[in-house]
Amino acid sequence: MSEMKKNIAVIGLERVNVFEIEKKSEVNIFDFGGGMGVSYIDCLSYLPKFNKIKFHVLDLKRTCELGRKIFNNNDNIIFHDDIPMDLKNVNIVHLGSSLQYVEDYTRKENN
Repeated sequence: MSEMKKNIAVIGLERVNVFEIEKKSEVNIFDFGGGMGVSYIDCLSYLPKFNKIKFHVLDLKRTCELGRKIFNNNDNIIFHDDIPMDLKNVNIVHLGSSLQYVEDYTRKENN
């Protein structure tokens, strides 16, 4: 097995280079269309345990309200019902099953 394959973790359909993530003390993940945070639970089992994870979920207002209730006492997962313009230093962007809902996403990714 190549070195690259050994350093890959799978989060849903996304592949993350764990070797690069291990170098960081805090990992910021932005889950676009992340629902109620199911990928956050997956993420905890795949990423190194010593990393502090800040997991930002963007979804519909009602979905975010339910997610906040589920993760009520967890400061590591933050729900947004609008794109957080002040979010900096994002290490991973997860687009599980949401890109097809963004109108003209190719134009938006270039901005």
